[in-house]
Amino acid sequence: MCTSNPLNVLSRSANARRRLSGVQAHVLRAGLPPKSVFELKQLPQRQTDEEDSKQEPSPLHWDSATRVFVDGPPLALASMAQALNELVAEQRISDLEAQLRLIALACEFCGSYARDPRNPRVGICHYDAPGTCNRFVTPAELCDALKDLQSAFGLVRARRAAKYALDFSGSPMETYIDLGLFLPPRLAGLSLHKPLLNQQLAVSDEVRGRLRHKSLRPDMHWPDQQLLGEYFGDQEHAAKDARVEDKNRLQDYATAGYSPVLLMYDDVRNVTQLNRTAEKLARMLMERGVSGELYRIRRIMRAEGFVAKQHVLTKALLPPLDRYKDA
Repeated sequence: MCTSNPLNVLSRSANARRRLSGVQAHVLRAGLPPKSVFELKQLPQRQTDEEDSKQEPSPLHWDSATRVFVDGPPLALASMAQALNELVAEQRISDLEAQLRLIALACEFCGSYARDPRNPRVGICHYDAPGTCNRFVTPAELCDALKDLQSAFGLVRARRAAKYALDFSGSPMETYIDLGLFLPPRLAGLSLHKPLLNQQLAVSDEVRGRLRHKSLRPDMHWPDQQLLGEYFGDQEHAAKDARVEDKNRLQDYATAGYSPVLLMYDDVRNVTQLNRTAEKLARMLMERGVSGELYRIRRIMRAEGFVAKQHVLTKALLPPLDRYKDA
């Protein structure tokens, strides 16, 4: 164990606590609500050839009599909240940055992707299969669990963050865009008229029969306004097969009667571009019956100190870009 980065262990009582080098023991002082802890299950080790059989077993494997549990989303969010509280107290980050980073973590728990916990900003990100979302918890379940959780550090900040968790967010970039567009202004968002996120388009049986796809789940869509937004990652959509798929999907959106707004990195890469994108969406929403939306978000942009808050959001949440060669 590393004393500079100890293993945190939760014990049921003071008597059950063990003092070991490299282990930081904590005592559970109240019961745990559902989904507070997850049990780790081992996958059977596969040895495909003689070379594999010579390798040492993975250190992540343990004997069958041992059960291993880790923090679930409520405990993990509270734990991260406490760590961020300490950074704020040391004036290493602002209170706003701490809250935005925690909201993004809550979105990850409720979404279909998982960042590298050791390096969430630039580490490898893992995604569920297209069209699926194996989220750990729903936003409602997360809020309820944190409400029932007692005697844990960081609860106040964690509960505030969970209220803004996005359901079904599909990537760190989607989380950044959606938070920047839809959070309230005090949290650096533009509070744009909120859409459905990664939800199935509702179409008639007649229209469904003319679509190339059985499932159409745009990143965001406004059913009443027949408007949708879709983010196309530079690298993921560069190959020919991906471009053909994008073309077919756009044709299906048109068949379903929706006007698509296609976004790429350059449309959201800084505060200026994010605001231009928001203005475009707001203008299109106004054209489709949402009264005064463009003028409302422009007032928000002009408010004293608001753009400075947006720079905090961009710094904290904008993922680095892995672009294709000719971008």
